[in-house]
Amino acid sequence: MATPDLPASVRSPAEPVLRCDHLVKFYDTPSGRVQAIRGVDLELARGVTAAVMGPSGSGKSSLLRMLA
Repeated sequence: MATPDLPASVRSPAEPVLRCDHLVKFYDTPSGRVQAIRGVDLELARGVTAAVMGPSGSGKSSLLRMLA
């Protein structure tokens, strides 16, 4: 079975459309400072689908708000 031709942007490496290096996020709470994001490195090329997964409270929503 032949696979369909992919667009050039997916086949070959290209400049990322989203990139972050060493991303961190702290929240100050009454009980002290909490580090929600710890040194995230991320690079996504055009046409790539990605999922952010993890347990409750792991910083998924914080990461997505920072990248928006």
